[in-house]
Amino acid sequence: MAQQANAQGITIVAASGDGGATDCDGDLGNFPAVLGLNVDVPASLPYVTGVGGTEFNEGNGVYWQPKSGSDIVSSALSYIPEMVWNGSQLEAS
Repeated sequence: MAQQANAQGITIVAASGDGGATDCDGDLGNFPAVLGLNVDVPASLPYVTGVGGTEFNEGNGVYWQPKSGSDIVSSALSYIPEMVWNGSQLEAS
């Protein structure tokens, strides 16, 4: 189905998973991966573009206004910088 979608001009993107390339290691917390490199399905399938996760990189900036309750989304003052989530120099090598 993904191949057919691509042939019709449809791009499929899917999260690669919280473990990044260490998914084969399960919950072992190995960085870098020692049991092989892999990402979650469907990101690992041909014709699917795997995308990683990000996390906020707020540093010393002020990006949130005080807000009571659970309405976090509307409390953002501006775009909040992001960085790769679960990234390390060891994984990149």
